[in-house]
Amino acid sequence: MDKFASQTPEELTTGFAKTKQKKKRREDNIRYIGKWFYGVVISFNTATIPSFQQMLIVIGRFGEMLKVPSPYELSETFLQKEVETKESLKPFKKSCVVSGYALLINT
Repeated sequence: MDKFASQTPEELTTGFAKTKQKKKRREDNIRYIGKWFYGVVISFNTATIPSFQQMLIVIGRFGEMLKVPSPYELSETFLQKEVETKESLKPFKKSCVVSGYALLINT
């Protein structure tokens, strides 16, 4: 209560304006995400997959200067890296079965 009582009306409205502006920015971002989902006809449940949430987090951390990946980068360079990572885990997975350990992988 003291926080609000000690602020001027201008300070109170500035905080409200910032909250309103943040809400508007979020809505704008969600609108673009929605347009992408509609355009590529992807199930809306995809938004609950952890890798989708991770993608949004890292894009947000990088900022607006993130260069869009080319189709080649997605279909060749980074796909190959993903496959190599999964292949390198196969021997470890087999050893887990033998030794009784569980390997939890977030895909």
